[in-house]
Amino acid sequence: MKRIFAFIVFGLALLRAETDHKLLGNIRAARRGVEGWCSEEKTRLIVETILSAKPEVCVEIGVFGGASILPIAMSLKTLGKGKVYAIDPWTNVECLKGQDKPNADWWGSVNLEQVFQSYNRMISHNNLSGFVQTLRMTSEDAAGMVSQEIDLLHIDGNHSTDAVKIDVEVYFPRVKMGGYVLCDDWLWSIDHKYSTRPIYETMLSKCEFIAKVDKGNCVLLRKVEL
Repeated sequence: MKRIFAFIVFGLALLRAETDHKLLGNIRAARRGVEGWCSEEKTRLIVETILSAKPEVCVEIGVFGGASILPIAMSLKTLGKGKVYAIDPWTNVECLKGQDKPNADWWGSVNLEQVFQSYNRMISHNNLSGFVQTLRMTSEDAAGMVSQEIDLLHIDGNHSTDAVKIDVEVYFPRVKMGGYVLCDDWLWSIDHKYSTRPIYETMLSKCEFIAKVDKGNCVLLRKVEL
């Protein structure tokens, strides 16, 4: 009986590994031409977390071209269930709030309407609309349209301290016990001071550390206390 059980476990592990490998390959192919930033390490972490946790409700704050929405949505599609709320105002005015000059110069020059249209084409082209609800508005304005219970929260919006504080205060309380929080750009600085890290660290008293990638710049937490 033990041998049979071990064989089943081994078979399931092989099947999972094959699914992961195939999904990652599909994501790489679909990402060609997609604007945004999501490393191979971060993509793998997203895929492994979603395939393991099987979340019903995911929330991403800060979408841009959809580089990280893509692995989230494609992982949900592989599972055949779940939804991700993709929240981003796609306006230069919101992007510029709280930025220092180098970041303000960059964000002020980006054609976000064009980025938004490109994002929509990516969702349509990959048949992901059944797993994505796009909310073109600030995270604060979107709060009333998002589920009160979140399984996976990805914070990657405006990196100013005030903006991140709003994201955490509004959405972290909705993360379920055992749910996950993916904190992007943990080490981001504005005017030579950490802007995101002090806010992210306020969640540590109610979370356990799960993983970090991108040289500690992307951190995955699991909520263990309400």
